[in-house]
Amino acid sequence: MRSLILLSLATTALYEGVQPKTNYTAERELLIESECTLEMTQVAFEIVRDGEPMEMPDRGDISSSETRTVVVRETIQDVDKAGAPTQALRAFETVETSAVQAWGDEEMENEREGRLHEVTLALKIEEDEVVCEVEDGVEPEEEEALEGHKLGLALDFALPTEEVGEGDSWELDNDAVRAVLGLDIERALYGGRVGTPEGEGGGRGGRGGRGGRRGGMRGGGSFGALVQAEWEGEATLEAMEEDLDGVKCYLIALSFEASGEYEPPQRERGGGRGGRGGRALEFEAGASLMGVSYEAELEGKLWFAIEEGRPAQLELEGDVSVISETIREWGESSMEMYRESEGEFELSVTITEE
Repeated sequence: MRSLILLSLATTALYEGVQPKTNYTAERELLIESECTLEMTQVAFEIVRDGEPMEMPDRGDISSSETRTVVVRETIQDVDKAGAPTQALRAFETVETSAVQAWGDEEMENEREGRLHEVTLALKIEEDEVVCEVEDGVEPEEEEALEGHKLGLALDFALPTEEVGEGDSWELDNDAVRAVLGLDIERALYGGRVGTPEGEGGGRGGRGGRGGRRGGMRGGGSFGALVQAEWEGEATLEAMEEDLDGVKCYLIALSFEASGEYEPPQRERGGGRGGRGGRALEFEAGASLMGVSYEAELEGKLWFAIEEGRPAQLELEGDVSVISETIREWGESSMEMYRESEGEFELSVTITEE
């Protein structure tokens, strides 16, 4: 009997659950460095005018690549009795995007700073709501730049809400996945207009660019589809102890997916050749984007530093496909356009402590 009791106790200790949870303390300062890249290639393109397919012999290969870099210095100022942050300073040291769009042998580059580049925000809880104000830097003109921000680390949304054992899994809803991917504050940082030509909103001005006669890159693009997508995810505690550059970590496997369609809001009628954006707006003046369908499957790993009590690193990658259908009507004529693109998404996040 005694041996059975000892075996039972040993088994209980062996399978004792854990709950990775970020340790927030006043004056704790974390540096969050994030780089996200989306590369897309057009795999199908068709235009039908008045019911007749049009030949497009000179279209050439069309591809795009967009990389977003965000560096944030987070200083916790106060926490509640449960250890959750209630006040913090969030310094956006870098908010930049670099995009390249290519047509055969031609390409156009566009680099921009986001709305909160070199801006420090003061966040605090007031009446159960997160209040956000500019503490330092140039205050953005758009109110939405101060909306959607949350206290705490975005990677906290991937952590379990109760104790788990090795091999246990838990589900992540749409809000949690969007937070981990940084999509919940996409409009705050970029306005949903990343890669637009000069003068069409989005950032704080481009730096450089070539390939002008093709017009500017469209705002939102495939990133816009990821923002609009409805996500679901699953996390699994893959290992109780994993070494990451000498740091003992819990290793959490992540799997995200999304599929569906949506109808983007229609743009206001443009100003033709004399309006903002030139030819890019002229074509869209009579266009109605009927719908966008998307599919995305992402997988990756999250390392949680055990002794430090915080996420340490996130690596995610996967496939994305986007299909858009547009119809333009004027008088008794019409033009339908079908575009299908496929590509790869990568996200890397590193968190260190000062």
